[in-house]
Amino acid sequence: LLFFISGIFVWQSLARKVARKYLGGRLIRLGLPFVIGVVFLVPLAYYPALLQIGLITGIESSYGAFWLGMIRSGFGTAGPLWFLWLLLAFDCLAAFLYRVAPFLSGFVKGQLNIILGRPAAYFGVLLGISIMVYPPIAIIFGPLTWIGIGPFNAQAGRILLYLLYFLTGTAVGAIGIDRSVFKTDGALAKRWWGWVVVGLISFTVFIIMVVIVSPMERTIVSEIAFVVCCWAIVSGMTGLFLRYAKRRVAIFDSLSKNSYGIYIVHWVFVTWLQYLLLGSGLAPLVKGIVVFVGTLILSWVLVAIIRHIPAVAKVI
Repeated sequence: LLFFISGIFVWQSLARKVARKYLGGRLIRLGLPFVIGVVFLVPLAYYPALLQIGLITGIESSYGAFWLGMIRSGFGTAGPLWFLWLLLAFDCLAAFLYRVAPFLSGFVKGQLNIILGRPAAYFGVLLGISIMVYPPIAIIFGPLTWIGIGPFNAQAGRILLYLLYFLTGTAVGAIGIDRSVFKTDGALAKRWWGWVVVGLISFTVFIIMVVIVSPMERTIVSEIAFVVCCWAIVSGMTGLFLRYAKRRVAIFDSLSKNSYGIYIVHWVFVTWLQYLLLGSGLAPLVKGIVVFVGTLILSWVLVAIIRHIPAVAKVI
């Protein structure tokens, strides 16, 4: 869903700017938070795990030593920030496609208009290509196998699926949302609930196959169920907001403005709140609710404050 939404606005941005200016802006908006996040936020988010190990083993380690150790090791993970570098790579690909767009034939453009303007064609093509690009790779490499160098890593089986949704969003933005199946009065917005039901059913099938039937391996049935779940939930959630998000609400405007920053910093609050609640007698569900609500509020407040700094506001 995030890759799809990110793609929707790419073509219009490229049309307003030259490719070089567009990529320069993306380097600031995506690359800079990625670098700062990996160097400072990721170690801070993972340090509670080391503290917990220290409580068990009796061996303590300072944060400075832990941070230097991550630097020397080359930062083997970017945590949730892996999304940023991969999206930047997709943006580079989109800029290249935009440069060669004049050479695309009218036939290709015409076919995109036909596919994206007809619900049956759009959903059929998207599902068909998803089944071709995801299950075979996920079964071969494993759906949870990560590949990459240092913090530049991602799940091997899902990269092509992410790219497919990003390019789909880019195509929708190129022809215009109002000319696609995503127009506000279209069939998707009117029948969003049907897609959500299909998504929940397919997700249930996926869980049954993974947890009960084949807990040690993934099968073609489980991976197709996963693909259908992604396809239906992305469609259903998009349709839900097309149907009902039609008026401004102050608190949601604030959430919208600060959401990118919340995404960048939230993992630090997640891990530290989890760590602080380890010794409590709260039930797991209560702990989960406290961590979720606490993370949202603390991240939201922090980002809202630091965005008053003009240089920060230009980035996040």
